[in-house]
Amino acid sequence: MDVRFINPFISATVEALRTMAGFEVVRGRPDLERQFVARADVSGLIGITGDVKGAVALSFPLALARRLCEALVGETVLDDDPGIPDAVGELANIVTGGVKREYAKMGISFQLSVPTLAVGPRHQILYQSDQPVLVIPFHAMGTPFWLQAALKFQAR
Repeated sequence: MDVRFINPFISATVEALRTMAGFEVVRGRPDLERQFVARADVSGLIGITGDVKGAVALSFPLALARRLCEALVGETVLDDDPGIPDAVGELANIVTGGVKREYAKMGISFQLSVPTLAVGPRHQILYQSDQPVLVIPFHAMGTPFWLQAALKFQAR
């Protein structure tokens, strides 16, 4: 996968969390896997169609997802607050929106689906793809979270 197509995901993730929640984010070393694997408790999955086809998932441990939600609503929330997955879904939307702007500068267009949310320590991310899944680990507030992307670029 070409780094110029991946860098917008990295910068959009860092910028969205900095802007939305005031989190300082550190990126880890990317890796490739064969399929999406839920790495944490709350995931937002967005499908992509157009010049780019595939899916992107953001997965957070519950404690970090709760802190994200609290930053967005400005008050303390409990672990079972229904706003927690919504906050992760909103973040996924913002990240892919940032990527969409960067891709537009490169002449690449795509459409996004409404986020699908999955919650629970053993939830599954069911997305079949013939593309490898790029896994980018991050840390915020000393806690890991992951961005996963399986993308196929269509020839025009």
